[in-house]
Amino acid sequence: MKTLSAIDWLIHKPVNIEIKDDILSETVQAWDMLLYKDEEWKEHLAEYLWYTLPNNKKSRFIKRLSSSDMEQFKKNQQMANEHFIVFSKDFKASFPDAKTICARSTLRWDHIYFYFYAEERYNFSDFVRSFREKIQKKFFIYQVSSRDRVKLHPDRRNWFDTSWLPLMYTIFRHPLPMVEHESLQVQQLDGRDPERLKDRSWKYNHTFAFEKEFYEEEMKKYPSKWSFVYFEWNKTKCMWYNLLTQEIKLRWQGENNEWFNGERIILSLDEYKKNCTLQAPTKTA
Repeated sequence: MKTLSAIDWLIHKPVNIEIKDDILSETVQAWDMLLYKDEEWKEHLAEYLWYTLPNNKKSRFIKRLSSSDMEQFKKNQQMANEHFIVFSKDFKASFPDAKTICARSTLRWDHIYFYFYAEERYNFSDFVRSFREKIQKKFFIYQVSSRDRVKLHPDRRNWFDTSWLPLMYTIFRHPLPMVEHESLQVQQLDGRDPERLKDRSWKYNHTFAFEKEFYEEEMKKYPSKWSFVYFEWNKTKCMWYNLLTQEIKLRWQGENNEWFNGERIILSLDEYKKNCTLQAPTKTA
């Protein structure tokens, strides 16, 4: 029996899914959608992860969503996104200080989950009654923490990496809970002018999609920033890497021997493992 770590699609909490070794195909990729049953035998969706998250709850694997399942799921999610536009407008009219985040559909399209962030609690029972009449659909409204606000954002993978500005710099402008200073160091962000960082995020320390332990383990798979990497017998320099998309950016030397002006190469982690070395390769006769 093997245990998979995943993130539940709706409540966005880690879940361990037990699966027989002979069932899981090698083609399962990070962020694939899995169907599972919880301890009460209720079906849920989760996103498969490529690393382990601590969690004591055990669930049972049902299946990985097929292409037809995914096609229907995407249609449902598109409809949820359309309802979110209406929800966001009406909810902010009733609660101006709230920050709406996204909407997510259940697999069977029987409910929509709407997510928002706020620093205070609301009584939105009147809003629920009027909004239900407006969209004629069952739904839940979830108030989430600032950490989940980052994690739930639809663009979280497009804007986050360990070298450039984190997602929250681009999208969010509000105080965030503190995390360990070591999280800044391991993510290569501590040398970026602390006062400048504080101005952009309103706090010196920051809320990230993942924490220090995750980075320490995952970074072992990548070359160090600014280190030399030999790709297809040629010397390049590692400019950055993204742990969430598993991409590495290398550069050749430019015409004036400047690495920043050289041609850029973006490799997947698998391509890097197969085609790159940290030591200069020795050509054999």
